[in-house]
Amino acid sequence: MATQLSPHELTAELVQHRRMLRLALGTTLSFVTAELLDWELSFLITVFLVQLLVAPGPALGLRQGVVVVLALSLATVAAATVSTLLVDMPALLAIVLGVVLFLAFVLQRSGRSPALGTLILVAFGLLPVLAVQEPDLVLIVAFYLIRSAAVAVLWVWLLHTLLPDPEPAASPIRPVGDASANVTRAALVDTAVLLPVLLAAMTLEVSAALVIVLTVTAILTQHKAGGRGVALGLLLANLLGGITALIAYQLLSAVPTLGFLTALLLLVSLLYARAIAGHAALAPIFTTALVTFVIVFGMAVAPFLDEPGATLALRVRNLAIACLYAFVALSLLGQTGRQQVTDEAGSA
Repeated sequence: MATQLSPHELTAELVQHRRMLRLALGTTLSFVTAELLDWELSFLITVFLVQLLVAPGPALGLRQGVVVVLALSLATVAAATVSTLLVDMPALLAIVLGVVLFLAFVLQRSGRSPALGTLILVAFGLLPVLAVQEPDLVLIVAFYLIRSAAVAVLWVWLLHTLLPDPEPAASPIRPVGDASANVTRAALVDTAVLLPVLLAAMTLEVSAALVIVLTVTAILTQHKAGGRGVALGLLLANLLGGITALIAYQLLSAVPTLGFLTALLLLVSLLYARAIAGHAALAPIFTTALVTFVIVFGMAVAPFLDEPGATLALRVRNLAIACLYAFVALSLLGQTGRQQVTDEAGSA
């Protein structure tokens, strides 16, 4: 005898299916459309879109979308200006970057605007590195970032219009942030992890360094607290995303057609979207894997304009370096943070 689901269970199942379809279709269509238009850094649209679709809370409304694009535009202009003016003053640039990264991580951890915090991190992660390696490209990439955010917001509106959540599930659910002390501590840990990556990329001029910067940023965006268990999970997620990208690119190289690219992206994104929508506890892990897949696969399909000689193998190597660094840093800093909390509780 078939089991009948209650109206609440049916609504929850419908919400899960629609979230899965929005994420899978959004990943596929945004990537393929940008490739058809031959846009540089086209994968950033999909990266931003995934972050906006998996963000907690209600769907992005008209006002919120406009605010996100305007805020990112201001942050991108500020990042381009600061990077250009302070490129010859590394000490001052490092201080400014540290302050901005800390504020962006506070936005994420407090739950006020995690998606906006992520976009600001990407802007202040990419442009300072470019200001050192390819200063002539800073303004061009700044435009690409703003365009990517605006197009991602348009995709969010379109997907929610075509696949809306049922009315009972559309009630606003505000993301709950951590306590103020925990937010500050977590933001400091995240800044301490990401800032050395940016400084190393600027100082050493590492080839294909953007993979490292974007990968570490993606890890910090999804991890909720420091610790070896969480860091290990995100490490495995990045490796899973990188391996998936490597396999997908090899398959695409054998059948380099638009139809096969679309089918391949839809298959991969459906697998990840189902895991994200169906397993709330593991959603950050699979979100990280999907973002990593988009970054590595996107840079392989359309190499970034300042790295035409960087091979997929080099990017995968840098991905492994970024994963290992993030695992060690989060494990050590997370353990230090927990020990500090224990000491404070004991003294109290």
